[in-house]
Amino acid sequence: MKKPLVSVIVPVYRVEDYLDDCLQSLVGQTYRNLEILLIDDGSPDRCPELCDAWTRRDSRIKVIHTENHGVSHARNVGLDQATGDYIGFVDSDDWVEPDYYENMVMALRQMDAEVCGAGYTREDPDGPHVILRRGQAKVYARDEILLEIFGQNVPKLLGWELWDKLFCRELVTKVRLDEHIAIGEDELFFWQAMKGMKHFAYQPTYGYHYRMREGSAMHSGLTDKSLTFCRANEQIFADAGRENGALRNVLWERYAWDTITAARGWLVLGADEHRQEIKRAQNFLRKNFLRMQRLPNLSLCRRLCTIYLLLPFPICKALRFLVKKSND
Repeated sequence: MKKPLVSVIVPVYRVEDYLDDCLQSLVGQTYRNLEILLIDDGSPDRCPELCDAWTRRDSRIKVIHTENHGVSHARNVGLDQATGDYIGFVDSDDWVEPDYYENMVMALRQMDAEVCGAGYTREDPDGPHVILRRGQAKVYARDEILLEIFGQNVPKLLGWELWDKLFCRELVTKVRLDEHIAIGEDELFFWQAMKGMKHFAYQPTYGYHYRMREGSAMHSGLTDKSLTFCRANEQIFADAGRENGALRNVLWERYAWDTITAARGWLVLGADEHRQEIKRAQNFLRKNFLRMQRLPNLSLCRRLCTIYLLLPFPICKALRFLVKKSND
């Protein structure tokens, strides 16, 4: 029986020092039936040249050169071009273990699941670390794994990141990443893809190696762009009413936590420029104040911040130096 084709989507931008390691780990996979899609996102360094050179070394590699529109656009281009039975994502400064895809394809087929999650190893300057909770391989029902992923418990069994998972094609063919969201776009994509899932294969190999780098999108500090995660959470929260009680509560808790974080961020960046967003957050906090005070693990600082955000907008604006101080 012919093995299923796995399409691996690799956005490429400013990673000339890491790209060869990433691609060597992919072409060296024990699972050979791969389609490796390199999406050159208008990278200004030597990445376009390196990508073209790799196509001459391995016929499974295809390169699409585009103008710079960001990682979400690059992944969407990859989704449009992918022909595989399964779809995976790899960041071009990371790498994977030799049996990474073989293990996940085997788990998907043996457990009759639509998604496989393997976990990841975080590569810090002081060495590798597994920050996830270790569990036993098993198949999860949709709501069961979503409670694990979106819940507030730490350490988590798995996160919502795309790159330590493998998806059946049918789940992602009609889903695309929102290119207007800079942070959290993959979380929203994952949520939307999971709507049609029934079974999730958990196969904890931690065979994906996530490289921690200064200057990456996740570690570039507080900016207007970094607060676009709120748009993702708003769309996820809008679906909460259609979920069962336990999952609905988990999504509400997540949205409540992030609303406090976002409101503080908008005040720091500029109260007048973000007046509408801050007022929308204030309205949510006022309607849900008592429920928020019962949130698990809500720190004293966040409790005080919630009370502060109940004040009229002009007073919040006048006292925003208190928020700046608490963020320092």
